[in-house]
Amino acid sequence: MASTRRLLRGARGLPRPGDRREFALLVEEGRIRSVGSEGELQRDFPGAEEVDLRGAILLPGFIDTHTHLFEWARRICGIDLDGISDPARLREELLQQRRAVDDGREWIGGSGWDPVLARKGLDRALLDEIFGRAPVVLQSRDFHTMWCSTEALRRAGVFEGAAPPPGGEIGRRPDGSPDGLLYETAWELILRAQPPEKEEIHAAWIDEAVRRAHRFGLTGVHSMEPDATRRSYLSLARQGRLKMRVVHHTPLSSLDELIAGVGKGEPVAEEWVMQGGVKIFMDGSLGSRTAYMEDPYPHGGRGRLLLEKDQLTEIVMRAARAGIPPSIHAIGDACVETVIEALGEAKGELAKEGLAFPTDARIEHLQFISDRALSSLARLGLTCAMQPIHLADDVPLLLELDETTGRRAYRTRSLLDRGIRVVLGSDAPVASIDPRQGICAAMSRRAGNRPEGIAWHPEEALSAAEALAGYTIEAAAACGATREWGSLRPGKRADLVAVVLAGGSEDPFAWRDAEVRMTMVDGEIVYDGLL
Repeated sequence: MASTRRLLRGARGLPRPGDRREFALLVEEGRIRSVGSEGELQRDFPGAEEVDLRGAILLPGFIDTHTHLFEWARRICGIDLDGISDPARLREELLQQRRAVDDGREWIGGSGWDPVLARKGLDRALLDEIFGRAPVVLQSRDFHTMWCSTEALRRAGVFEGAAPPPGGEIGRRPDGSPDGLLYETAWELILRAQPPEKEEIHAAWIDEAVRRAHRFGLTGVHSMEPDATRRSYLSLARQGRLKMRVVHHTPLSSLDELIAGVGKGEPVAEEWVMQGGVKIFMDGSLGSRTAYMEDPYPHGGRGRLLLEKDQLTEIVMRAARAGIPPSIHAIGDACVETVIEALGEAKGELAKEGLAFPTDARIEHLQFISDRALSSLARLGLTCAMQPIHLADDVPLLLELDETTGRRAYRTRSLLDRGIRVVLGSDAPVASIDPRQGICAAMSRRAGNRPEGIAWHPEEALSAAEALAGYTIEAAAACGATREWGSLRPGKRADLVAVVLAGGSEDPFAWRDAEVRMTMVDGEIVYDGLL
């Protein structure tokens, strides 16, 4: 925690027409001590170190409410195939990045390739050609397909007939042999086969990821990851190295351990690593055509549910009895309806037991929802964690769907108008972790986050204030932390970001191109763009 007393002067709030007033903020012992005019704070706190923000907009630090922070760290420090969808370019990137893999890892990992490649003949033979007999596992951009080398499959027992868990599938060549692609839960076969990675490697990856995230103004994340990553975050926090608030959502596979450990947290966890909900997958993704849809995809199929409704109801009730909220991945409109029905049943059954339904229960993604489901959702009082940047990427896919389904996509305005809490994030490394991109996408809803891109149902767009709330105060509310984070009030943690806009505050692309002038975490300047 920073002990320096700092006076941040020359700051502005979110611009309003005709309002050009500046204000100042005093930071001490890692918290906001006072907010007022520059003269008042200079008088009341003489000798404070002064930082001139030169008219920048001062905001609470951005909080990304749905990331896979460690997987983003793994990507940027490993084989990074971000957005590659062309087979020729894929080969070139693999050959180029192969030379950079020299950190002593026995298994070679990475991610980022476009799921469309799975339909273009992607095969383990290419990985064998480039990496030889090394075990290689590369996740798709949407993390619903894993591309594996022959050696990785061999160690996972795939050639010996190992069967994937329910909901998973092993890709096959025409002759029936494995092609190297593992779909949905089948990647668990690989996880079981991989030896534990060295903790010092994990720490170095996280350090680098956090450093890069600070450049975007991020001071907190809600991360959906295995429990091993939580242990890495805790280890860094104990060393005083974790300069990022992490809300960790535990996978369903660890629910029993989570229930057993309720009430046995550590003091360091309260400040840096909070426990969120239990992450439950109910369907796949739009890009992989595995999201569970009401109407068929253009080339057939409706996707699939990974759990039946009754199974979800039972899981939610079991977690709720221990005070653990669900964080449920649901993308397709048919999946969302199933989830809402299951949660409604769980709420009713819990009431019979005299138990309250968790107030911080969440649906993750919610990319499609019908009018009927909107009304039901409003009655449940759930939080919806959405990623507007996916819309910017998904417009080409949405154009392939029928008009009714397309109108159901990314209905942020409809949710807010019904009083439903909407919090925003990126799903990094599936999409850019940069919150400026997400704010722009929420406001513009344009393909590619470009001014000339198609605007997808602009009536569902958010204002700048609403988008910022989704990354700040509402993001803090989603984990019950509004006393600590999310606004510029005395007593709260000094997690702050100062930005300079490239245009008017209601111009989405001014936010996309905004300059981050400073990021502060716990009163410490962790990124200084003022120099």
